[in-house]
Amino acid sequence: MKRELEILAPAGDIEIFKSVIDAGADAVYFGGQMYSARASAANLSFEEAEDAIAYAHVRGKKAYITTNTLLKNKELGRDFYDNIRHFYEMGTDAFLVQDMGVFSFIKEYFPDAVIHMSTQCNISSEYGVRYFLEKGASRIVLARELSLDEIRRIYEETHAEIEAFVHGALCVCYSGQCLMSSMIGSRSGNRGKCAQPCRLGYEVFDEKGKVGSPGEYVLSPRDLCGVSRISEMFDAGVMSFKIEGRLKSKSYATGVVSVYRKYADRLLEGRDTTVSKEDMEFLAGVGSRSGFTDLYLDKKNGKNLITYGSPALTYSGEEYETEKSRVLLKGEFYAREGENIRLSASIGEISVESVGETCQKAEKRGTTTMDIAKQLGKTGESDFAWKKLDIDASEGIFIPTGALNGLRRECLSAIRHELIKRDIREALPYKKHSVAASNKPDNAHEVFALCNDVEMAHFLAGEDVISVLGLSHVLLYEDKGDGIISTVKGLGKRIMIMLPPVVRGDTADSFEKVGEKYFADRQLLFMASSYDGLEFLKEKGIMPEQIVLSPRLYTMNDLATGFFKEEGFAYDMVPWELNRGELSHRDNSKGLLYIYGRMPLMYMANCTHSNLKGCDKRPELLSLHDRKDASFPLYNDCSICMNTLYNSLPTSLLSDMDEIGYLGMAGYVIDLCHEKTDTAKKVLAVYQRSKTGGEASLDFKTTRGHYKRGV
Repeated sequence: MKRELEILAPAGDIEIFKSVIDAGADAVYFGGQMYSARASAANLSFEEAEDAIAYAHVRGKKAYITTNTLLKNKELGRDFYDNIRHFYEMGTDAFLVQDMGVFSFIKEYFPDAVIHMSTQCNISSEYGVRYFLEKGASRIVLARELSLDEIRRIYEETHAEIEAFVHGALCVCYSGQCLMSSMIGSRSGNRGKCAQPCRLGYEVFDEKGKVGSPGEYVLSPRDLCGVSRISEMFDAGVMSFKIEGRLKSKSYATGVVSVYRKYADRLLEGRDTTVSKEDMEFLAGVGSRSGFTDLYLDKKNGKNLITYGSPALTYSGEEYETEKSRVLLKGEFYAREGENIRLSASIGEISVESVGETCQKAEKRGTTTMDIAKQLGKTGESDFAWKKLDIDASEGIFIPTGALNGLRRECLSAIRHELIKRDIREALPYKKHSVAASNKPDNAHEVFALCNDVEMAHFLAGEDVISVLGLSHVLLYEDKGDGIISTVKGLGKRIMIMLPPVVRGDTADSFEKVGEKYFADRQLLFMASSYDGLEFLKEKGIMPEQIVLSPRLYTMNDLATGFFKEEGFAYDMVPWELNRGELSHRDNSKGLLYIYGRMPLMYMANCTHSNLKGCDKRPELLSLHDRKDASFPLYNDCSICMNTLYNSLPTSLLSDMDEIGYLGMAGYVIDLCHEKTDTAKKVLAVYQRSKTGGEASLDFKTTRGHYKRGV
């Protein structure tokens, strides 16, 4: 079966939108004035969007709107409905979505809408793809970190419509999983306002002191360039080749599109796709960071992913311009004395005919075929040009110039209407969604303690205040799970096994081997942090009531909590970016609130340990020091080949337990991963005092995170 290939271009404004179409894009993704993951781009108004979509549709191209931010309860109301309705009714070809509340909203009110799952969903295996296909998504944008082999495996397992990034800036963190900008400066990447702290300089330290580095920008990725790999990517299953750059210039966007169009056409024509030196130099000239990388297509991490030197985008300064693309029509003109003149236009199977004035006999000089061709050929600033125009006109006739011009305008307008005509899509009537009431009674009775260390696990098992002990996947990989689980069960407590934060194909395979002996135990809970992990558990027979959603499966609004509640999951851990006011109007009936823990800011395929010290398969806790000398712990988990960057301070809400009690949480989470036993003792003692109204402050520095500020 012949597969389609799509070059998908970014547009930060309407001028760029039209220019990338002219440069050869098959589709364009853009943001509206609200709910876009690139809030600082100019983005398009409703009027501009309608013009842009028509421009695309006339040329047989597509337009996708990005609605891929996380929304709060107050934002999923009438204004959001009206916003989506405008784009829906003007013929937007697809909506790009991250938030499952937004997904549910669109499915409820706009049943014919096409939904593409954003790379912000961090879909990294066939499990996540199957999850969303089952829910009704039409396309999956895969995580940027996947290799060709992983993409091929996903396509062979699912035959899904796959979109993958092929060019432009890379996030060092798995998309949708970065909270660093949010925690440092309240500018949330998941809300479209990332401040890019990964582009700042950091010094790296281990237990012996400062670690040598080629440069200070140890988290700053080079730009991706996959133009030389499009044949391999297409063979692996990629259908849509996505170019990053909604914050980039018109020259950048159009220049990059033109090169990818060239080699995509060569691929489709069966010609050589070897990229010339001149074209690579041209791509570098329109914009790159310390050159390019295509590392992820072959392996998980490596030194040439990172710039180390200045992360600034460099370019030659030369402007790349495109000419307005025209739709080429076949036309037929007919004129006979005493009959109405007629002009037809066609492209493919679409054809229109316009009828004009009655043709008169010439009294003096007649209207010649050349005269007719001249006037009909004046297509001006329209979207069209004549590929072929047949003129069948008798001699000795007279047709006024105005009549020919009017007939041309009417005919071109008619075929434009046919080309942009769309099926009538009506939104279902809006109804106001109720949100959870504030000041609910405290129903919290579960205390979850999380750990990734054997010594800590045994200590926590003996603490009466702990009702559920969460064990990291690391303990299973180290074959230390059996003893802990039997000990904890003997004390009458429940065990929760935490899946890896990111579940790629090989991660799923290895976790199945170490976890298989636990899957049949109906007393165990399992925590999923990704849609891949969620579907993996379901396919392994884990019952919904055994599954706990981590904060990374975002439930920022009640539509999202309702979406997951319908599946019967046991608990949802509350996202970290909501403040106390927003929490008071959230459905917390199954909510677990983090009241202590060092928050993971980034999950990365990039390995700083390997880059600077070599890959020795040895987990280590490094620290990154920023320009203000804040220290961020960085842990390389070799069991799944992933780095986790933690916040410089642990988050503690222990001093706020008196008011937290009114949020109606189902339980609380105390995260003690990477903590020492003496710290754990302090935290648990303070928690117990806080429940009885006693002194609830710790003797070390902490942060409340977003509890009082939000994003």
